[in-house]
Amino acid sequence: MLYIDEFKEAIDKGYISGNTVAIVRKNGKIFDYVLP
Repeated sequence: MLYIDEFKEAIDKGYISGNTVAIVRKNGKIFDYVLP
């Protein structure tokens, strides 16, 4: 399970660059993200 604060932390640390990230949802919750 990926929480939104972990997601934001990854952005802040520079793991995610660019404007587009694909969100993978599982049972309506964010499960993972995929870099383009």
